[in-house]
Amino acid sequence: MIETYQIQYFLTTVQEGSLLKASQVLHVSQPAITRAIQKMEEELGIPLFDRKKNRLFLNENGKEMLEYAENINQLLSSMEEKAKEIKEKTTTLRLALVAPGPTYKYPSLFVPSNNRKVITSIESEEEIINKVSNGLVDLGFINHHIEKEGISCQKLFDESLYLYLPKKHFLAGKKEGVYASEADGQSFLLGENLGIWEEWTTRHLPNSKFYRQSPGDLLDIVSASSIPAFVTNVTQIYREEGERISIPILDEDATVPFFLIYKTSKKDRYNLNFLN
Repeated sequence: MIETYQIQYFLTTVQEGSLLKASQVLHVSQPAITRAIQKMEEELGIPLFDRKKNRLFLNENGKEMLEYAENINQLLSSMEEKAKEIKEKTTTLRLALVAPGPTYKYPSLFVPSNNRKVITSIESEEEIINKVSNGLVDLGFINHHIEKEGISCQKLFDESLYLYLPKKHFLAGKKEGVYASEADGQSFLLGENLGIWEEWTTRHLPNSKFYRQSPGDLLDIVSASSIPAFVTNVTQIYREEGERISIPILDEDATVPFFLIYKTSKKDRYNLNFLN
């Protein structure tokens, strides 16, 4: 049976035109290449080269076999690339969200490990549904239940938006809640990459000014300032202590549901224990 290394030695010898050059490219000795080619010829039952004064010349048999050897080598390369692609898919978890809430609700899901790479993106609901359907995203977190062939959709939780105010703020006494219009015109500290919540603040607070901060800096700046901010029922900075208080926002769209979507056929590939 012909071995793959024999095909590689054969092709390299033909390409380089000599055993010496082939041995330099392959980093093996000339005798090793000679033995490999001879063994290949024995397996095929035909000579592939004419030998003259320690040189090899591809004969007619070899020319006919060359095309087969090239095709086999190409198939092997394609096989290796496919295996690499499959390995990448099985060790990389691609997550897309309409807002960062699930990262706080299920933090372990978003943390890479030794054998798992995690890629997370904030995208629109339409983009997430399309990418899950096309296999470009493994798990998607959206705000609406969908009925789509081949896609599973599961309700996870509701996320509600709160004002996070200094206790001396003029709205802090309305513990039962406020409407966004009552807070419009104020300045707010706001995180980055908030997805639907960023759209919400733009829509409901058109006269407000926003000081955007990275997630890593936001908590420290909120703690050290008197500028109003936002929290939700699932974020880690949700607190009622110190000099601040959380006030529910009463607008109907200040509470949104989250649904998980994924390809039904690939359910067994995903560890969904975080749902329990």
